[in-house]
Amino acid sequence: MSLKTTIGIFLLICLGTNVPAQAQKSPDPQEAGMKVYNLLKKFDKLSAEKFARQMMSIQDFHSLVDEYNITDEQEIQRITSMTKKRWQEMAVNNYKGLEWFNEGNDIVWKNIEYGQYNYEPVENDGLTFYKGLLEFSYLQKEYSLEITSIRVGKNIEIVGIHVPAPDLH
Repeated sequence: MSLKTTIGIFLLICLGTNVPAQAQKSPDPQEAGMKVYNLLKKFDKLSAEKFARQMMSIQDFHSLVDEYNITDEQEIQRITSMTKKRWQEMAVNNYKGLEWFNEGNDIVWKNIEYGQYNYEPVENDGLTFYKGLLEFSYLQKEYSLEITSIRVGKNIEIVGIHVPAPDLH
């Protein structure tokens, strides 16, 4: 057997045993925190439209029916009837919410520092979402944003970024 054949067989064995393990690996919901942090670092340079393109796409939203094997007709209708225009409006509202949040804080987004991201899974109509809190700082002041994300295939997609409601207690 030649050296090329031996190396080829070795690579096939190694790659063949690693591919299924990687293909079955679930995405880590922790990725959502870093995705949003990286998005925020560019926020000063993003238009509302570019920001919206960083969020979960309408196609991915519609694919949730198959991804999660949803059989409830009302839930299928709710998901599949969402229009691209309405989905984009929701993403742009996230952008506007961050602009509003920044009006009183004057954050230079490229200078924020990552703090931490904690999340918990939330079951809702057969879907598992992740509700999380991203903490970051700017000029030694702490801030936080609520993140909603979901697994779609091998990815964690961002569904929403919101300013947390003030604690009234």
